[in-house]
Amino acid sequence: MKNEFKKFNEFNEFNEFKNSELSYNDVDILLKKFKEETCLLSDFNKIANNENFIQIISFGYKIIPLLMDKLLHVKSFFLIVMIKHILKDRLDIKLLDDSVDELYNKCLKWWELNKNEFTIL
Repeated sequence: MKNEFKKFNEFNEFNEFKNSELSYNDVDILLKKFKEETCLLSDFNKIANNENFIQIISFGYKIIPLLMDKLLHVKSFFLIVMIKHILKDRLDIKLLDDSVDELYNKCLKWWELNKNEFTIL
């Protein structure tokens, strides 16, 4: 089956917050909408093509501290997926090979080693 995941660069129309300051409230709104719109879906491609998912990852590196803060409070596979999508090879995890607990622990360990490279908003 062909992977239908669309690259987030193609979705500039969803970047209403892109040129503004990011806040926890902005991220909370997007994450809440994402959860509401995808909670009953089982098709990963539909989940990954949700406009809120795409908007979140379109922020790139500047959203990593906010996503990591959320991840510290909620062990979420899709937060990990968002973080991995933004960081690409910088975060050495295999989404399909590890359990959520293993992914979570690897993300937290990576964050402890690398958080000084990121500006905390």
